[in-house]
Formats: sequence, C-alpha cells, structure tokens
Amino acid sequence: MTKEQQFEAFWKSYPRRVAKNPCAVDGCDGETKSRGLCSSHLNRLVRYGNVNGGSKKRRHGEVVRWLQDVWSTKTKECQIWPFADDGSGYAIFALNGKYYRAHRFACEMFNGAPPSDKHEAAHDCGVSLCCNPSHLLWKTHQENIADKERHGTALTGEAHPQAKLTRRDVETIRRMHGILTRRRLAERYGVGISTIDNILDGVTWRDVA
Repeated sequence: MTKEQQFEAFWKSYPRRVAKNPCAVDGCDGETKSRGLCSSHLNRLVRYGNVNGGSKKRRHGEVVRWLQDVWSTKTKECQIWPFADDGSGYAIFALNGKYYRAHRFACEMFNGAPPSDKHEAAHDCGVSLCCNPSHLLWKTHQENIADKERHGTALTGEAHPQAKLTRRDVETIRRMHGILTRRRLAERYGVGISTIDNILDGVTWRDVA
C-alpha cells in the first residue's frame, strides 16, 4: 500500500467515533443538532439554503492535500499549519460536522491510536502549530506539561488565558492567610475556594513566593 493509499484509508476511518444520532446528509456521521442535520450542515442550510452550499468543499480539499503532503514528507523541519486555529494556538480542522486538532490527527496517523484516553499528542519540538508527525508523541498530561515547561511554552500565572488573578493578588492572598479565612479570600477575589486552596497549598502559582 502506497503512502497515499495509507493516508486515504486513515482519513476515511477518522475519527473512530459513531454518532448516536448521525446527520441525515449522506456520508456525514456528525452528531445531529437540529432538523436532522449536524451543526456544520445546518449552518450551510441556513446561510446558503443548501446543505452543500458555500466553499467548504474546496477548503476541505486544501486541508486534505496539505495533510497528505505532511504525511509523505521526510523533512525534520516543523510543518506549520496554515489554516484555522482554536484561539489557543492549536491547529484545527472540521470533519463530519465536528472540529478536531490537526496535530492529534497527525500523531495518530503516524504513531497509531493513543495508549489510553488520557494520553495527549505532545510536541517534541515545542511548536503548537507544528503537524510534522515525526515531532509528535503520545504522552500523559503530566509528561506533556513537563515538556512545555522545558520548552518554555507553558502558560502559567497571568499568561494563562483563563487566569483571574495577578501575581500581586497571589502575594496578597498568601500574606492574608491566617488573617482571613479561605472562604473570605475566595469571596474577595471572586474565585472558588479550591483556587485559594491550590494557591496556599502550593499546587498552583509555585513561581510566586
């Protein structure tokens, strides 16, 4: 079987999930959202009056061709995803009405299925938009985090997109420990008690004294 045939077989079998209520459009196994259609085909119907309307087919073909080229490449250089990302720096593509991370697709294509549901596709190169299969490995969450810290790409503290606290807030929380209860600290800073617990117990914000 040629590289192209291997890729085609893998693409057709991906993902290995079966929708409980598949979309009514032939060849689509996306989960039904409304009117018997997945979200992707429903959006096309509303926008274009046709479930196959718009330029999705052309764009989809571009993604497939790019992934085929990456699958066949022997370069050791990073292969940077030129299409959409998920807003946090990771490549995504749409397939059968759902969005998937391209680097995970590439990792599974190259290394086979993950050892467990808890394993993540980790970048050995430290570049989140890279889809070169030879740069991708299955690792546990803890191993992946350790890699990010080694690469200097881990989003911690104020750099994390979901951070509600600043370094100064954390320093103040630790100084006020013993003066105010953890519940009062949580109320003052608008966070959950578990967040305060993690700060005071050294689970998070370890880089702040």
